[in-house]
Amino acid sequence: MNRRETFREYFRRARQDSSVRAHLLENARYSRSAVGWVVALFGILAFWQTGYQWLRHDILISRSSVFYTLCFVVNFLIYDKFGDRIAVLESIGDLGDPQPGPGEPPAGREPRLPPA
Repeated sequence: MNRRETFREYFRRARQDSSVRAHLLENARYSRSAVGWVVALFGILAFWQTGYQWLRHDILISRSSVFYTLCFVVNFLIYDKFGDRIAVLESIGDLGDPQPGPGEPPAGREPRLPPA
C-alpha cells in the first residue's frame, strides 16, 4: 500500500483486479506468518524472563519482562490486523463481478417493464 493511497482505493483496486488481489493476499499471508513467529518468540522470552527473575532474584516483574510483554502485545495486535486483512481480501474474491452484465438491472432497482 502506498503512503498516499487510502484504504478505500486499496480495496477498490483489489476488488477490480484479481491479480492485484492475489498478490495482496499472498503478501498479507506471508506477513502474518512472519509476525506470528515474532509473537511466539516474544511470548517465550516474556515467560522465560519472568520465570528466571522470579526464581533467581525473587522479582516477579522486571524491566526486561515488561519490555518483552509489551512487544508481545504489540506484535499480537499486528498479527490480528493481518488476519482481518486476509479475511477482507478473501471475501472480496467471493463477491464476483460487481458490475451488472448487459440486460441486468442495476442492484437495488426493480426492472422496468415496457408499457403495455
